[in-house]
Amino acid sequence: MDARDRWLLAGTVWVWGTVWFAIPFQLGTVPPAVSVCYRMLLAAALLWCVLAAQGQPWRMDARAHLLSLLLGLCLFSLNYYLFYLAGIHLKTGLMSVLFSSIVLMNALMARLLLGSHLQARTLVGGVLGILGTALLFYPDIQAGGRLDAGMLKGIGLTLLATLLVASGNTASAILGRRVAVSTFTAWGMLYGSLIAAGLAAAQGHGPAWDARPSYLLSLLYLAWVCTALAFLLYLNLIRRIGTTKAAFATLLFPVVALMLSTVFESYRWTPVASAGAALVLAGSAWSLFGRERPSQG
Repeated sequence: MDARDRWLLAGTVWVWGTVWFAIPFQLGTVPPAVSVCYRMLLAAALLWCVLAAQGQPWRMDARAHLLSLLLGLCLFSLNYYLFYLAGIHLKTGLMSVLFSSIVLMNALMARLLLGSHLQARTLVGGVLGILGTALLFYPDIQAGGRLDAGMLKGIGLTLLATLLVASGNTASAILGRRVAVSTFTAWGMLYGSLIAAGLAAAQGHGPAWDARPSYLLSLLYLAWVCTALAFLLYLNLIRRIGTTKAAFATLLFPVVALMLSTVFESYRWTPVASAGAALVLAGSAWSLFGRERPSQG
């Protein structure tokens, strides 16, 4: 990784580390699919304004539009909706642990669809990161309750959503070889907002709004910072270092979130959580900064 890659990684991890502080203000009045629609529509609008202001190309061929539609489905709409549904049955900690499996999913998809080599260093680092995430959220896992039908449903939904994200990452890697990241991201978010609107309509939900200022402010932050900016950083990172390595950003941002929680919410680090953070950092450093054969994924 060169200096630019490190900045892209740091920016992605930092922004996504703050996302958990904004999401609670979105819950309650507005159905989740409607909020996702608003979020993606606002993010897409910002990116379209950037494209226009900078005079960047916005036209794509039919294949790129199909891949951008897949991106909208997997990264910008259905995945969020499934995570919301899973949250009904699972605690956030267990969902985070299951989602950390994206490192291995990305590696397998990169091997199957992009022709990348499976690097032992990356796989070992991914396993260390997953174990570390489990330790970070061990209290949540321990308090999750017995394994019943509801929990199994939540586990299935979380893994399905994670698989969708990995598929979206792969689609972005293919698109990044042919189209500017800002262009296909703008289209993907536009498609994502339309898919989210369709999901809301299928559930019988029309336009809804929460009059609290906190809803609007958190929505703008989630749309413009945690979506438009964060995905530009992340998808550029994928284009430069591949889907497998870029996925380590998803392991690192919970560590940042807990560090911020220490400052603003008096989170107390236990020896188990500290060991978990150390494993995540060690696994990520081992995979991201160690020397290995060049890979295309």
